[in-house]
Amino acid sequence: MNKKGSHFGFDMMNFIPRGLYWVAVIVFAIMFGSMVLNINIDIIDGETKLIATSLINSPDSFIYYENGRAYPGVIDYDKFIAEKIPKAFNINKTDQKFWGYNITLLKFNGDKIYSIVENEVWHARWKIIAGASGRGSGAAWNVVTKYYVLIKYTDRVEKGILIVDITRPT
Repeated sequence: MNKKGSHFGFDMMNFIPRGLYWVAVIVFAIMFGSMVLNINIDIIDGETKLIATSLINSPDSFIYYENGRAYPGVIDYDKFIAEKIPKAFNINKTDQKFWGYNITLLKFNGDKIYSIVENEVWHARWKIIAGASGRGSGAAWNVVTKYYVLIKYTDRVEKGILIVDITRPT
């Protein structure tokens, strides 16, 4: 029997598994490369929650501040005004122009004390879009966070709830 012919037949039989092996290696390399090269990082949720948290932790917001010390989680009722929010949010004005938020201060039993609504029209629009769509261009994001706080009046301290409802475009 011819040695060249048997060698050629052996090579032909191994050609299919070798080809499938190399196809699998190439597909794996492409998939791994696309995962490594993904540069689109979604930070919208984290950024929005960080901004909401800054309302009860930032000395520029409406937390109680006495003798050079801020008391996080203690809301000063006299400082609970709309002018404090842009300083606490610490975002630029062009981005904030389309944001909407509803910040509500409640007693612990659920009675409403005061509510600050900014950009009410955009807040309502983005809330509808955030409930109906996913992510991407033209979508919106809505974060509602509830914090248990203490409310400092001039003469007393009382338990309360701060509800921060922020809507924004993605």
